Amino acid sequence: MSRAAPRALIVLGGLLVSSNRLAAQAVQGQVTDAASRRPIAGVVRLLDESGADAARATLVMDGRFSLQAPTPGRYRIRLESPGYQVAVSSSLDLAAGLTLVMNVEVRALTPTMLDTIVVVGAPVPYRLLDFHDRRAKGFGEFITRQEFEPLYPNQVTDVLRRMRGLRVRANPNYGRMNPFTGFLDTREYLIVSNRIPEIQVTVCAALIFVDGAYVGNTGTVDVDDVLDVEFIDAIEAYSGAGNLPAQFNREGSDCGVIVAWSRASPATGPALSNHLDLGGQFGARVSGRGLEDGRIGVQAAVTLAGFLELYPAVNLLLGLSTGDASSNRTGWQVLASLRVRPLGKGSAWYVGAGYTALDLQVSQNSSFSPSEEEGHPLLLTGASLLGSGSVRPFVELQVLDPFWRGALQIHAFAGLSLRTY
Repeated sequence: MSRAAPRALIVLGGLLVSSNRLAAQAVQGQVTDAASRRPIAGVVRLLDESGADAARATLVMDGRFSLQAPTPGRYRIRLESPGYQVAVSSSLDLAAGLTLVMNVEVRALTPTMLDTIVVVGAPVPYRLLDFHDRRAKGFGEFITRQEFEPLYPNQVTDVLRRMRGLRVRANPNYGRMNPFTGFLDTREYLIVSNRIPEIQVTVCAALIFVDGAYVGNTGTVDVDDVLDVEFIDAIEAYSGAGNLPAQFNREGSDCGVIVAWSRASPATGPALSNHLDLGGQFGARVSGRGLEDGRIGVQAAVTLAGFLELYPAVNLLLGLSTGDASSNRTGWQVLASLRVRPLGKGSAWYVGAGYTALDLQVSQNSSFSPSEEEGHPLLLTGASLLGSGSVRPFVELQVLDPFWRGALQIHAFAGLSLRTY
């Protein structure tokens, strides 16, 4: 309901003039500012006793008006002008054949300081209008590229795990037969509604839509395999059929629904994704005499452009004597390398190349020699163990000086890494 406009009485002076030329009754005059006496523009209405318009005139720059009443009687004048109070006169008795001439003065509104209003907006692609309309209604969960891009997700499941209505967990069947398809299960993660009991997680699969079209469910489709996070503009998710739009409601929707909207013009060129694995490791140098130079340390893997990983590591060397070895080496080792995953990002197996520097001190027959510094190019390969979720056991082999047969060394490692996003 609108609020009634403020009103003020018109300050006026009038004169009745008889006119034989006027068979009807009229009001004429000029509207001015009460303070400056300058004419003002606006709209003047002649109101009958019921408050209805009997006549109406628009003020021009000189503020003059002329209103003719349809019949003799009692009337009032109402004035509306920008920057001035809405003003209504007292009752005017208009007799037949007479014209009332008057000067009308109105007062300006008092300036009022209003709170600052800041309006922020951004253009929305036409194809995402329905997405934003559903978001405004508050059903489901919604996230746009502008919101998830600062989180540097490496794959779609990195985004989905932030949806409260969905459960993203490691697939215990990863690498085994898929109960939905009868083929090898390549899904690293299971995705299902949080409303589904844990016992049903492996048999209840969320539905997947891309740009509004149904493409399958998470029991038969690996979202990280068919969807690239770099080509996603927005994602909406629903935990069940209760709050689900009709166009996404079909058999299986009780297990959850994921709707991905593709990016119209994805960015070109590689970008740092900051997908980070941190971990600890232990290992040893392997020679014809057995295990030598035990190692313990830390390593990290930073994903670049989704498939290339920067791989640094630092190890302490622990002297080991095996077989007939008569000397131990201690010190530290620093490694820097780049590695890739030939079977695709997120796969277990990786290969790489890099360089390692060692600072060694050799003890022989209980006496220590001066420290020695070594540097070696290397090739490496390794794999994460399957079905381990965020904590990933791994094994790795490093071949130092692979192109000089006489200087070739093999280092073997095992450890645990923690996936961080």
